[in-house]
Amino acid sequence: MIHELISVVLPTYNRSKRVQNAINSVLQQTYTNWELLVIDDCSTDDTREVVRAYNDDRIKYVKLEKNSGVSNARNEGIKMAAGAYITFIDSDDEFLPAKIEKQYTWMKSSTDPLLKIVTCGRIDYRNEQPYLRFIPKEFPDTYMRLLGRKKGIGAGTPFLMVKADIFKTGDFFFDVGFPAMEDWDFVLKITAQYHFSVVPEILVKVNHHTEDRVHSNKNALTAIQMQYHKYLPILKENRAQHRSFINKVAMLLLAFSGNNESAKFYRSQLQENKLWGTQQSIQYIGLKLAKKALIRKIILKVSN
Repeated sequence: MIHELISVVLPTYNRSKRVQNAINSVLQQTYTNWELLVIDDCSTDDTREVVRAYNDDRIKYVKLEKNSGVSNARNEGIKMAAGAYITFIDSDDEFLPAKIEKQYTWMKSSTDPLLKIVTCGRIDYRNEQPYLRFIPKEFPDTYMRLLGRKKGIGAGTPFLMVKADIFKTGDFFFDVGFPAMEDWDFVLKITAQYHFSVVPEILVKVNHHTEDRVHSNKNALTAIQMQYHKYLPILKENRAQHRSFINKVAMLLLAFSGNNESAKFYRSQLQENKLWGTQQSIQYIGLKLAKKALIRKIILKVSN
C-alpha cells in the first residue's frame, strides 16, 4: 500500500501549556507520512516559541493576522493542506498512536467510491482520570440522523478523517458564523453528498478541564438556534427530523434559559409548521413542569 501524505490541522489560541500534548501525540503516530499544520489564531501567549522549539520539518506553524475563531483557523489549515487526506486535532486533545494509520487504512481498503469521511471512538478524561469510553455505531442513514440531531454518530472534529478532494468540488468548509457545534454542520454537509463510516476503535483522548473550550453552554445554545433556522427549509421537508430538532433546541433552552423560553419555542415551532400531535402535547406539558436544575444536570451528564 502506498502511504500517502496525511495533513493534520491543529487550530490553537493561547494554549501554549496544552498544545504540546497534542503535538506530541501526532509525533507518536505509527503512520509517519504526515504534515502537522499548527494554525495559531493570533495567540498572545508563547505559543509560537513552544511550537517552533520542535525540530521536525513535518510541523508547520502559521500565525494568523487576527483572531477569527476556530472555524476560520481550520479552514485556513484545509486550504494549506497538501495531503490526500485531512484530519483534525484540537489543542486540548490527543491522538492515540494508531489514529492516523487506522483511519487511513480503513478508507484505503474500502471499495465504496463515495466514502469520503470516517470517524472513530474516544476516551474522555477529567483531571487526568478516564471516565467515559465511547465508540459510535455505524448507521445507514447518517445524514438523516444528523439532521434530527440524534446522538451517537461521532461527528466531533478530532475524531474525523476526510478525503481532501471534496474541498475542490464543493463548499464543505466550516461555517465561520457558528460559535459552537460547527463540526455537526461540517459533517452534515458532507454526508448530504457522500458516505460516512466508523472505525470501531478508540483512537482519540479528549481532555476536559476548567479552561474555556469552544463548546460552552451559551455558545451551544446560540449555535443550535442558528443552525435550526439555517436548515429550516430542509427540515420542513422531513417531519420526523424536524420534530426531533425542535425537541433538541427546546431541551437546551430548558436547561439554560428556563421553562418559559423552552415551552414558547417548542409550541410556536410545532404550531407554525403543523407538527403538533398527542406526543408533542405531552412533551409540551413536561417542558412547562420540568425542573430547570434537574434537566440541566441530565443534559450536562449526557453531553459530556
